[in-house]
Amino acid sequence: MQTREEGHCPEFCFKCFLFFDRLLNFKQLLRFERLKNFKRLLRFNSLISFEKLICYQSKVTLVPIFSLYLVIFIPTLAYGKFVNSALLNADLEAIKSTIFYLESNSGRCTASLISDQGHFLTARHCLQRCLIPNGVFKWAPESTNGTQFYTLDPSKLGHATCDVKLNGKPANVSIEATSLGFILKMDERSFQTLDPELFKTMVQNGFTSEGDFVIFKSELYKDNKKCLNLVNEASVLQKHNVLSYPSKTYRTKGNNSDGESLFFSSGEYYADILANSCLKNVALNSLQVSQLQSRFNFATSFLSSVDAIHGSSGSSVFDDNLNILGILTNVFNFESLSSTESDLPENRYCEGSAKTLKTSTILNILRQQNFDTSILSCGKN
Repeated sequence: MQTREEGHCPEFCFKCFLFFDRLLNFKQLLRFERLKNFKRLLRFNSLISFEKLICYQSKVTLVPIFSLYLVIFIPTLAYGKFVNSALLNADLEAIKSTIFYLESNSGRCTASLISDQGHFLTARHCLQRCLIPNGVFKWAPESTNGTQFYTLDPSKLGHATCDVKLNGKPANVSIEATSLGFILKMDERSFQTLDPELFKTMVQNGFTSEGDFVIFKSELYKDNKKCLNLVNEASVLQKHNVLSYPSKTYRTKGNNSDGESLFFSSGEYYADILANSCLKNVALNSLQVSQLQSRFNFATSFLSSVDAIHGSSGSSVFDDNLNILGILTNVFNFESLSSTESDLPENRYCEGSAKTLKTSTILNILRQQNFDTSILSCGKN
């Protein structure tokens, strides 16, 4: 017996390894020598102290290899999942103080504390009925074809305020940043038909759900010790999580929200709204396909399988490192196609239908307005 040298593992040995590799779904492990990848996959390097696996040059049998997996890999993997789960649960407990039930005259939403100076992030439509009367947005008719929309008055930022409740506590918050304007959702389709080129430009400038965010500030939460981080380079392709305060749900299958408690959901990235679970076996005509994709498929946002319903709007979608990947802004409503009440989001969960505005999009819009993003930090975490 001797230690395996690079590229010389006997074929039978390698085949045995691949068999168990597929059995345990270790897609990242292709050869014995890649132990570092195995360590990285399990996320607890210190549990594995040896640097190479031994490969027999002769008399290799299935039994010792199978025993190696049973004795070392399977318990190690199970322990790794337990450790990761325990750490995530501990982190979730720690950040509960950063997630707030937001109430305003626009309805119920969720907001996240994103700085130790009292800045909060949520969806723009969560404060829309305040942002218009207080002058943050003004009506701006477009002279070329009669299409109309709202534009931002930058002079109001930092001065205009909204009366809200944060976890039931009244607060008068100042509006610090938002998009350059917006088109009412009911007008988006007609706007797109009347002037598709202008509509495309306005999408890029955040006038639709691709700019559906607002940052407000409350002095009540200045110097708060915990907040979430806005990270530009975080990958949306990894598994992610959301904590929110959604409305009560009445689903016969899956988890339900009681309408009061903080609700946790985890999910994965979806590339296309047509891939969501409610549409898999539904025959859509070309118009329906076009309309759905024009509302949900954008490079500035992504789709997720996290559970999102009324009240989840504005919730931060974050990774296991507690970095904000984006905020929930919209969710596909299957009832719009079926006209059946049982298909409303509170009654039926459509996996892969939660639209999330990317953090990178939000930061890009802020920089275009010369907003100092350095203040959105959690230096005291």
